[in-house]
Amino acid sequence: MCVPECFRNALEKGTFAVGDVFYDTAKAYELPWGDALKHIGTCMQIAQASADKVTFTIYAPNKEKTKLVQVSTKSCSPADFTKCLKEGFQ
Repeated sequence: MCVPECFRNALEKGTFAVGDVFYDTAKAYELPWGDALKHIGTCMQIAQASADKVTFTIYAPNKEKTKLVQVSTKSCSPADFTKCLKEGFQ
């Protein structure tokens, strides 16, 4: 996943906030949304966060690449979520 510098503190401490969004490409943060959608493969958004558990929703573009659609929701520890951001899904 492509994690902007503004999330450095969250990664180091494992403290994420509801609404935090992470994309698999830097283009999602740089391009106009309509163009960025053509490059996004996966997006994760924090739905719930505590010291013990992070629940996040995974999104992917629809076939037309005009919007993101929900694929699944998962939960794990903040440490495992940080690992997922750094290394991808195992």
